[in-house]
Amino acid sequence: MITFVLRLFFILLVSILTISQSQAEIFYLKDGAVIVGQIDSYSQGIYIITTNFGQINLEKSLVKEIKNINTLPAPDIPVTKQASTITPKTPINPKQTSELLFRVHGSNTIGSSLMPELVTDYLVRLGAKNINKIQGNNAEESTISAFLPNHSEPVGIEIYAHGSSTGFKDLLSKKTDIAMASRAIKNKEVNKLRPDYGDLRTERNEHVLALDGLAIIIHPSNNISSLTKKEMRDIFTGKINNWSQVGEHKAMINVYARDDKSGTYDTFKSLVLGKIPLTYSAKRYESNAELSDDVAKDPNGIGFTGLPYIRQSKALSVTDGGVSIPPTKFTVATEDYSLSRRLYLYAPQDKLSSHAQGFIEYALSKEGQAIVDKIGFVSLSVGIGITKIASPNVSKRYTKLTSNAERLNTTFRFRSGSSNLDSRGFKDLSRLASYIKDNGYIYRKLLLLGFTDNVGDKNINLKLSENRAASVTKALRRDGISKIGVYGFGEENPIVGNETNAGKEKNRRVEAWLEK
Repeated sequence: MITFVLRLFFILLVSILTISQSQAEIFYLKDGAVIVGQIDSYSQGIYIITTNFGQINLEKSLVKEIKNINTLPAPDIPVTKQASTITPKTPINPKQTSELLFRVHGSNTIGSSLMPELVTDYLVRLGAKNINKIQGNNAEESTISAFLPNHSEPVGIEIYAHGSSTGFKDLLSKKTDIAMASRAIKNKEVNKLRPDYGDLRTERNEHVLALDGLAIIIHPSNNISSLTKKEMRDIFTGKINNWSQVGEHKAMINVYARDDKSGTYDTFKSLVLGKIPLTYSAKRYESNAELSDDVAKDPNGIGFTGLPYIRQSKALSVTDGGVSIPPTKFTVATEDYSLSRRLYLYAPQDKLSSHAQGFIEYALSKEGQAIVDKIGFVSLSVGIGITKIASPNVSKRYTKLTSNAERLNTTFRFRSGSSNLDSRGFKDLSRLASYIKDNGYIYRKLLLLGFTDNVGDKNINLKLSENRAASVTKALRRDGISKIGVYGFGEENPIVGNETNAGKEKNRRVEAWLEK
């Protein structure tokens, strides 16, 4: 505690302090003393302040009010610096933050850069000041700390990014409020969490935050431009171990892969490896960025990573079912690219605090999706993209219908064997309706083209594809979109092979096109 003598000392000297005005705060103490200085940090009720006479510790209980020397905000706002993510000079222990608004654990893909940016922007929109990113015990753990209006002590939002599976484990052990995942939740995880949270796969609890392409990357000097999924599987399982086996120079292939805890690896395993184990010689990584940087340094290297982490490496097109599709924002947004994936937030609605619920609503809003784009992932925002992707499987009827139309990047997908939209599709309805209205496209005809996988009778699948397009139409008409054409194609025009569950899911779809 500052003694009475020390307080008098500050009264005498305050007039000659010369702390930079742009950073200075004026502390009015309850006994009438005044201190001018810069706040370095705050923890456990103690302000750490730099003055012209050195650094002091000031108890919050002694402070009547704090004002910025320039802007003089309301007395109950303790910090007035411009909101930004910075590292404080004297780091605050995250455990000393007076209140955690909520905790977000799981996917490194989401947690390494996207989540900190979303959290920071969310706090800025709440009017927060002095926003600091406080590093935890390792690079995958951090707390975003800030002062909210009318709060004299800091609040925090905890981000742990150790992999998708850890998010579900921490939900089970009550260590997190929201789970980040770069893959869909598994049945066994749903069943373990059901007693506490109900079914986390419902649209109330499962939220598609963004889209990502799982890029296959090689050294920039490598001449290969595309691989089939079989070739990729054979390389990453060790069956193909020399570049000459896929038409490149003679050299041993060096494989780079994410670690077992990663949702990126789970997705790659599901989409590419299947039940065949990864080659024992693969170098494993917890970080997407580190993996990509090492591939870019190795002329004989090949790896897989998220779309924003291609960096200095070269991304390959993927051939699946006769169609070679590159990992672009449009092909990822439509989910036509066979190695595209969804990034999820799983949040049990009945258990969420108001701040956690508010954050999810923000993250799915236009403002939150703008951050998704800024970081390099693919947002859920609706837009017009390329007219078509070349494919030998496209029918004449399909070609005729779309010849004078532009394809939208929103594609509706369904749960297996039904006309029920999945969690993304449910929310995409309002996004599409808003896009058409906001851009003056209300008088352009919207074409909804339905498709199925190849499971079951062809005639039944044709009817199912029409029903799927009709169900989307019905929902859009409730939102004021009336000029719609409905068409069913059954199991025609598969964008990927139907050999895997992931392939079937991609082929169960309704494409959206706007006539010119």
